[in-house]
Amino acid sequence: MHKIYTLALSICIPLLMMAQNQNALDFDGTNDYVETDFAGISGTGSRTVEAWIKTPYLATQQVITDWGSMTTGQRFTFNMIAGKLRCEIGGQGVTGSTTISDNNWHHVAVTFNNNSSPKFRMYVDGVLEASFNLNNVTMNTATTNSFRIGRRVDNVNHFDGVIDEVRVWNYDRSAAEIASNMGAEF
Repeated sequence: MHKIYTLALSICIPLLMMAQNQNALDFDGTNDYVETDFAGISGTGSRTVEAWIKTPYLATQQVITDWGSMTTGQRFTFNMIAGKLRCEIGGQGVTGSTTISDNNWHHVAVTFNNNSSPKFRMYVDGVLEASFNLNNVTMNTATTNSFRIGRRVDNVNHFDGVIDEVRVWNYDRSAAEIASNMGAEF
C-alpha cells in the first residue's frame, strides 16, 4: 500500500514560522530546524522525498531533509551544495547540474527503489535532474535519528531559505506523478 506520511512536527529552537506561501518555514541558516517523531523510511525501503524550496546562493551544504545515523550507508540526506540539488547516503552522494539557489521557488524530489536501475532519481521542477546508483556504499537507512527538516542529524549544515510542502512517500513515485502533483496540496 502506498502512503504519504503526515509528519507530527516538534518545533526546535528557534524555528521561525513566516507567512510566506501559506506558512512555509523560513530557516535562518544558523540554528533553525524541525525535528519530527517520524523515524523515516528504514533499511532499503523504497521512498520519495519532495519539497518546495527557495534559497539564495550559498557555496556551503544546506540540508533539506535528513534521517538515520552517521554510520556509513545509514543516513539518507536530501540537500543542496553550491546551489545544486544533492542526495547523499552517509558516505557517498551525487550532485545535480542545475543551480536552484536563485531566490525563486523550486520543487525538488528524490526517489529510491532498490529493485530498479538506476536506483535513485532526482527531479527539479518536475524534470529529471539526475538518475544514478551509488556503487561504493550499501544503503541501509537507520532509524537512530528521526526525520529532520533544515539540518543534518549531526546538527550541521543548516538550511538558509524557505521550505514548504515537505512530503515523504513509502514508494518511488514516477516522473509523471511528481510532475502532475507537485503543485497540489495534500
